[in-house]
Amino acid sequence: MIIKKNRQDGGVIFIELAIILPLLILLSLIVVEVSKAISEYKTLVTQVRNAARYLTTKSPGTNYLEATCMVKTGSPIYPCNSPALISGLDNSSVTISIYDASNYSISHRSQSTSNLISTSNSVTINLVTVEVRGYQYQLSIGDFGYGIFSYADTLQFSPISATMRQIN
Repeated sequence: MIIKKNRQDGGVIFIELAIILPLLILLSLIVVEVSKAISEYKTLVTQVRNAARYLTTKSPGTNYLEATCMVKTGSPIYPCNSPALISGLDNSSVTISIYDASNYSISHRSQSTSNLISTSNSVTINLVTVEVRGYQYQLSIGDFGYGIFSYADTLQFSPISATMRQIN
């Protein structure tokens, strides 16, 4: 069966393409932007976890600067001369906080591993927490659509923290 193409239908395809193509391009940009933001978030979470793991092997109150460098550059070498793993970590609005038994003894010193007070097998441990606050992901699309769409040019991540047992 052969379908004849009507000459009047030729322009309809281009009109449909003109309507759909900008939406597909915008959707593609959004998908790329979200995937980049998720990738940076995952990198930051991994670095916070690595810094907390690094501090678990150190004495409470020591190696804070090295752990901060580890979050920023991935290396515990102070001073932090290596390039940052994620752009924007050197921003003044980003705070990297470290809590352990020496500076936050209320909740991080001598934690019992048993909820029963009379248990003789309970062990007390110290905790270490590394937290990053105020990191903002800079959107790559810049001023695209500025004025047409109402959006911010950054995404602020919620505080990212990792808490681990500290070996003494």
